[in-house]
Amino acid sequence: MVLAALAPLAAGAIAPSVAGAASNGLWSVFPTAPAGRQAQPYVTPDLTPGTQSGGSVTIDNYTGEPLSVDLYAADAFNTAGGGLSLRRQIDPQVGIGRWLHLDESHVVVPARGAVEVGYVIDTPDNAAPGDHVGGIVAEETTGTPAKAGAVPITVLEAVGVRVYARVRGPLHPRLSLAHLSVEIPRPLSSQFGGQVTARVRLSLRDVGNTVVTPTVRVSMTNPLGRTGSKVRVALPELLPGSSLTPTLLVPGVAPLVHLRTSVSVVAAGARAGVTRQSWAVPWGLVALAALFVLLVVLALVVFRRRRRRRRRLVPASGQQADSVEPPAVR
Repeated sequence: MVLAALAPLAAGAIAPSVAGAASNGLWSVFPTAPAGRQAQPYVTPDLTPGTQSGGSVTIDNYTGEPLSVDLYAADAFNTAGGGLSLRRQIDPQVGIGRWLHLDESHVVVPARGAVEVGYVIDTPDNAAPGDHVGGIVAEETTGTPAKAGAVPITVLEAVGVRVYARVRGPLHPRLSLAHLSVEIPRPLSSQFGGQVTARVRLSLRDVGNTVVTPTVRVSMTNPLGRTGSKVRVALPELLPGSSLTPTLLVPGVAPLVHLRTSVSVVAAGARAGVTRQSWAVPWGLVALAALFVLLVVLALVVFRRRRRRRRRLVPASGQQADSVEPPAVR
C-alpha cells in the first residue's frame, strides 16, 4: 500500500539557498530564474487562448544521496479546511494539470545538486478567461516504510510549486454567500443575561473567474442595540468555482430575546452579504421578571383590600356616634 504525502505548496520548510521555494527540507521545486535574478515562489504565466508558452522549474536536492522523483502537473483545489492542495497524478485533470506538459516525467537529482526541467503550456482555443491554478509536483519514487495500525504502508513525499495562470479576457470577481446559520449556546449564565460565544457558520463560493482572498466581518446586535459583538477574519484564498464553509466564533454576545446577525464578505472587486434574525430568550430573566410582576400584583391586591376594609369601618363608627342623644334635663 502506498500513501502519498504532499508537502505544503507554499513555502513550508524553506531552504536557505532558494528564497520562496516550495520545500520539505529534503528537496525543493521552484521556477527557474534567469542568471543573476532571484527565483520566484510561484509560476505565474500570462496565457492567450490557442497559443503556447513555456519555462522551466528546478528541483534542488539538499541531501547527501541521489534523489529519484516523478514529475507531473496537477490541478489545484480548495480542501474542506480551506487550504490549497493538488490533485493526485492518477486523478482527472481539466485545467493546468492538462495543459502543462513537462519535458521529463522522471529525473534523478544528484546529491546536493539540482536539475532543470522545461515545460510547455498549450492553452486551448476555448480556454475560459480568468485564473487557472495548479502545480508542478516532484514526488519521490521510493518512499519510507511505515504502518497504519497493523497495515504496512509506504509513505511517498511530494513537493509541489504552485502555478497561477491567467488567461487573457474579461475578469469578473464575484462571491456568493449561499448559507448562514447561527448557533447560540445556552449555559445557565445565559438564562440570566450572561454573555456567550456564538458560532456563525457560512457557505461562501467563488462564482467569478479570479482567485480571491476574502475577509469576513460579523456583527451581532440585540434589541438594546449592542454592537460590541464583532469579529473580522481573513479567509484563505478561494479558487474560482470552489467553496469554503468556515465557522466563526463571536464572543461577547448578550442573548436578550432577539439577535440580528449581519455578515459581509469583501475581496478585491467582490462583495457579498446576508442578515439573519434569531431568537435567544433568557428564560431565567423572564422567570424573574414574571415573579417580580406577580409580587407587585399581589402587593397591589393586598393594599387595595386593606384600603377598602378601612373605608367600611370609618362610616360605621360615625353613624353610631350621630344616633346617640344626650339625656333630657327636667
